[in-house]
Amino acid sequence: MEQTSIVQDLKNISLELNRHTIRTDNYFQDFSRKENLVGDISEIFHENTKVQQVNPKFVRSIEHFSQISEKNNGIYNPSAKRVDRPLIDLPEPEPLEHSLSDVINARQSVRTFKRDPITAESLSRVLWYGCGPVGDTLASVNDVEVRGRGYPSAGGLYPVEPYVILLDGDDLNTGVYYYEASEHGLRTVKQMERGELVEHVQTFTGGDTLSFDRVSVLFVLTGSFWKNKIKYGPRGYRFTLLEAGHLAQNLQLVATALGYGTCNSGGLDESRVDPFLGVNGVDESTIYGILFGTPASGGDDNGN
Repeated sequence: MEQTSIVQDLKNISLELNRHTIRTDNYFQDFSRKENLVGDISEIFHENTKVQQVNPKFVRSIEHFSQISEKNNGIYNPSAKRVDRPLIDLPEPEPLEHSLSDVINARQSVRTFKRDPITAESLSRVLWYGCGPVGDTLASVNDVEVRGRGYPSAGGLYPVEPYVILLDGDDLNTGVYYYEASEHGLRTVKQMERGELVEHVQTFTGGDTLSFDRVSVLFVLTGSFWKNKIKYGPRGYRFTLLEAGHLAQNLQLVATALGYGTCNSGGLDESRVDPFLGVNGVDESTIYGILFGTPASGGDDNGN
């Protein structure tokens, strides 16, 4: 009851501060006032998920998970609730040709794109090298091997779920898909006409200036937080956010290697994105977005 009251007080304080018009002459004073408030919710979370705070519960949670995971490999199943969705097999990915040093030097955020429908072959390469099952076998679920991927994940649990909102496809229908890593395929969530889809996705950014008119794909990374919390407790929430960053960087580097551009967005409106993807916003919710397409190099500001 007391904890509920504290959370409500924090919400009321936040609403009160947000009502004030931001002025440059007192911005830092207002920020300092907010930072010094007792019970800043981000600080409460950070302090209470430090290792010394969660021990010995942290250790017991890991030990308990180790015992049950030996008997239940289904914990590693990345898409138990999506197996009834139609699966579209992606082509076998061709190797990437550029060196890592060249790709790192070339990577930059791109905000202006030109229309260029992405092919299934290109999308296959982005997903395979960005978040595909390229590593060793971790477990076997219903005769399907669960393999490691090309980015680190606490305990190899992979709580970050990659969704593909295909806004402009060459040989794939526009719509929303879930990337099934173990099958290297796309599970169909919903298909929509391009115009309707772009209009809907444009509402995800609120007041942001990002435009999706000429974007080929919006990758949305959600977190199935329970997958980490079942092993690591509340600290597992931190690990999920870290993993989203690892995965996003992979997607950016692969996109750069293939001549595409990306722009990351941490400001997607969860209240709009989550229902659109069919997730409840608690057990699974939006963390990160990556706009993907062909850079409008040499074109005008409209991407022509």
